[in-house]
Amino acid sequence: MISQCQSLNTPGNGRPVNHECQRCLLIGTKYKPKNASGSYGGYLRCPRFFVNPNLLYFMRLIMYRFLHFQKKIPMIVTLHDIIPITNPEFCRYRDAIACQFLIRHAIRKAAGIITDSHYSAEQIVTRFPQVQSKLNIIYPGIDHDRFTPAINRNELAQQLLRQFRLYSPHFLLCVTTLNPRRNLVRLIQAFSTYLQSSKDTDICFVIAGCRGWKDHTIFKTIEQLNLETRIHFLQEISDNDIVRLNQAALAAINGSLLEGFGFPVLESMACGTPVICSSTTSLGEISGGAALPIDPTDKTTIVEAIHTIVQNQSIWNDLSKRGLERSKNFTWEKTARATYKVYEDCL
Repeated sequence: MISQCQSLNTPGNGRPVNHECQRCLLIGTKYKPKNASGSYGGYLRCPRFFVNPNLLYFMRLIMYRFLHFQKKIPMIVTLHDIIPITNPEFCRYRDAIACQFLIRHAIRKAAGIITDSHYSAEQIVTRFPQVQSKLNIIYPGIDHDRFTPAINRNELAQQLLRQFRLYSPHFLLCVTTLNPRRNLVRLIQAFSTYLQSSKDTDICFVIAGCRGWKDHTIFKTIEQLNLETRIHFLQEISDNDIVRLNQAALAAINGSLLEGFGFPVLESMACGTPVICSSTTSLGEISGGAALPIDPTDKTTIVEAIHTIVQNQSIWNDLSKRGLERSKNFTWEKTARATYKVYEDCL
């Protein structure tokens, strides 16, 4: 059984996908529905779904609404965070309302709850103390077969320079969705201040990820600061290119205001790339002292961190080494074994 549950470690994008085993049913994660309507029917791919499974596990809260009517079947749900409840201002209004309902319903009905970090667990218990006995903290893993240091970082950077027509092969990287919670306006302002103060003419800023919501201020800020040639947005790029960008980046930066975990931080670390990272919420916990910490609300500390990591080779080398070691603590095998233990407890 444990070998089947270890199919969580998949070659696709480093995140878990659905799988079938003899005693449980795992529902939904990063799988994208193929139907043109964009409905979530594609998540329900496990053939045992209609054969009365012993256990239901929801890795995406959105799927809980489809199956919570299965009254007699024990259910486990992963709450990656409860941001719609704690900070609804960081969500679209309709999403916040829907997720608030689903979170409260899941907390009442689930036999077991999994969350990704101690920070998220504290947030959950603070608001829902009755769930403490069934709450489990299980760190997700990353795909160490894909996120590895580059054989030749400089050569790879030159390849990416040509492929994406970058300003320079020396770039800071931020892998994120464009939305207010990710604090991109302040990161861009800090990058502009760094360029002005350092007179650095050989660095650019690459933001890789899809557009989200309320992102117009990001592009307006870039225009106001005349940074159109120094900041690159790479949208809808392949998983393989995400790996290559992480391997070639001069440094990765994550200035998010609020996170329940932080995959991009660990993926950069696993590639040997130094990380500048918020010290708040779960990010300080996940980085574990292996990143250069910043206060995401203080532009000055972000500027100083960029200057330090770009200009100080010894600190760069130290952060690269420490980050690589830190990332080794997060594997899908550990995640699968801990998750299987929750299965046993709920059956």
